[in-house]
Amino acid sequence: MATLVLSPSGPWSQIASFFFLLGGSFADLLIVRLMLTLAYVFLLAHVLTGFAPWPFVYQQADQPFLIAVDSVVWAVLGVYVHGSSLFRLLYEERYVPLSEEEEEVWRMFYRRARISRLLFKEQILPGSSFRSYQPGELIVDPTMPQRLHLIVQGRAHGIVKLKQGGGFDVRMVSGDLFEFKHLHLFGVPVGFIDRDMTVHAKSHVRTFSISVERLKQMAGGSAPMRQAWLTVIIAGLARQAELNYYRGERTSDGMTLAALDEWRDPVFSPLLPKELPPAHTPGSGACLWPKPLLTLGRTMRRTFSPPFPFTKGRSGVRHTAMNTQQDVELIGETHRFLSSGPARSQPHDVDIVEVQRVQSKEMAIAAGPSIIAIV
Repeated sequence: MATLVLSPSGPWSQIASFFFLLGGSFADLLIVRLMLTLAYVFLLAHVLTGFAPWPFVYQQADQPFLIAVDSVVWAVLGVYVHGSSLFRLLYEERYVPLSEEEEEVWRMFYRRARISRLLFKEQILPGSSFRSYQPGELIVDPTMPQRLHLIVQGRAHGIVKLKQGGGFDVRMVSGDLFEFKHLHLFGVPVGFIDRDMTVHAKSHVRTFSISVERLKQMAGGSAPMRQAWLTVIIAGLARQAELNYYRGERTSDGMTLAALDEWRDPVFSPLLPKELPPAHTPGSGACLWPKPLLTLGRTMRRTFSPPFPFTKGRSGVRHTAMNTQQDVELIGETHRFLSSGPARSQPHDVDIVEVQRVQSKEMAIAAGPSIIAIV
């Protein structure tokens, strides 16, 4: 059987092969989709011009004009699949408008977890609500549908009851989250499972709340969203570590209760110019505009990742799948197991002793602006 060595394929085929090669040389998904879209476009051009050999861009008149229907179909499908994904990625870089209420809560998520406006609107806002409460109005009790609450402004008073008996009071102000036990959905055994809470407004209170069902969806969704919530949990625990009690009618920094009613945690305040993400950052709302070519060039330079052995590459790229949703009851059992043992007291005994200490010494003390209720 004779072996024929054909002349190289035409320029369209060479350019398509070049873009296919570049598609595996960048770490940014938008750049990868761009390269693959261009590769299929030039591959389609090569097919529609009759598989012209080098150096012609179109099949010569003295040669048979060939059309491979299957190649046309596959090339068109490739352009559609990668092109539609490219369009979606480009569309996501638009500026996302938010209402005034949404904007101030987004600032908290951005400062603590670097959540973009788009992720906030599409991942966190669904299943959420903004509510206002008058002094003395009930915010939450064990009979209500379970939600995670964030106090945006105002003061609230919570009564925590342990299932083993006993309880204690908690004062909450702007920036505080409750109830933390719902955050077990994100795989962190922070405790506080065997507690019920009733919260009333002590002043005019504005809250932002998310349903537990929506929390479950985010916990089982994208890895970036789970990581963002873990950062929010860490920030909440940091507030707990900096508890600042005050006595009488004034806080340690001279803030009256009336002023505290109007006080809003600085985490909700407008962003400073130095806090804004660089324009070329994905999700900034100005990533591609008004200079798309310049931004794409910078992104390609920053995310260029040549193959081994020219670069080591990134380890464990696919291992984020281990950060999956975990069952609340399973996390609770894990927490109780880790809290038991000969070197530790049972967690319920510790709770009761702590409640007695707090009740005897601190029940008349109101909490300062830096307190957070983790129950």
